[in-house]
Amino acid sequence: WLRRICGKRNYEIFWQPLLKAKLGSFHDQVSAVFIWATLTRLFGARSGTANKEKLGYVSGGYRRILEGFQEALTSAGAILHVGCPVKRIETVRDPDSEKKLCQVTFVQGRQAAVSASFDHVVFTGPTRLAKEVVSPELLQHVELVEKEFPTSGAYLGVICLVLVLKKALTPYYVLNIGDESVELTGLIEMTNLINREKETAGKSLVYLPRYVGSDDPLLEAPDAALSAPFIERGLQRLFPEFKPDEIVLRSVHRARFVQPLPLVRARLDSRPVPAMQGPFQILGTFMLQCATLNNNEVVGLVDGFVEKNRERLQALKDGKSRAPVPLGGGKCQ
Repeated sequence: WLRRICGKRNYEIFWQPLLKAKLGSFHDQVSAVFIWATLTRLFGARSGTANKEKLGYVSGGYRRILEGFQEALTSAGAILHVGCPVKRIETVRDPDSEKKLCQVTFVQGRQAAVSASFDHVVFTGPTRLAKEVVSPELLQHVELVEKEFPTSGAYLGVICLVLVLKKALTPYYVLNIGDESVELTGLIEMTNLINREKETAGKSLVYLPRYVGSDDPLLEAPDAALSAPFIERGLQRLFPEFKPDEIVLRSVHRARFVQPLPLVRARLDSRPVPAMQGPFQILGTFMLQCATLNNNEVVGLVDGFVEKNRERLQALKDGKSRAPVPLGGGKCQ
């Protein structure tokens, strides 16, 4: 599609290096809808007669956003269990009503596994992770979802070296890198967007990402084996004068399942938001068929799910179904 629209040489010089940087081994497999959705989103950030991009940020970053979520949810009566890996999800029968429920078994810190039953469980992770914990009965549902949404089969992962520097590297927020000899896929200098003095005490905050497939062995590499190449064959190739003593802090972060990818072989068409299917169902970002992964799209997906299932959700809220089960666990509360 890009070759037809832009020409072979334009594709090889401009688009192919960018696609390889962003999509790694998937660069020649992703559907054209990915490019269309990306361009649509980027142009959506432009406004006014000057057609300039307009971006904003939340002071305090995602920590403030997540703390806001926590406060709003707990105020509404929700009980949060964080850092508690789920080990098993299966259906059980309520001994009093014979109603089919969903039982979740998870680990709280160093305590023994804890189980609790719920009227409805919504799994929001990748389907391949659901397969690791669901019972054979629920596995059939997971496989049906994968068949309905082929995008669930391929995920992009990322390794990101985060640096706090004494001074800025560039005046830019994002620098896309299409040079395959540079062991980076981009440079994001967050402090060129935010208030540096207020947010980072005058220091420069830099993200150095490298996108890989979710099964790439690099995701298992130790921090030292990743940090050195990112600096020596990445940052210092872009900025030969850069010295390691300019680094105040560094840390390596990994995310195996960042973004589901619409591949060419997958069927991509508009599908309705799923209805609540008790007592277990999956709701994931792979259901975003003609959009890139971003906060607005995720909120829109959840809003659509809530609107479609408002009556049943209201019944749960009104206490016509089982109430949330508070479990012990101190810090997991």
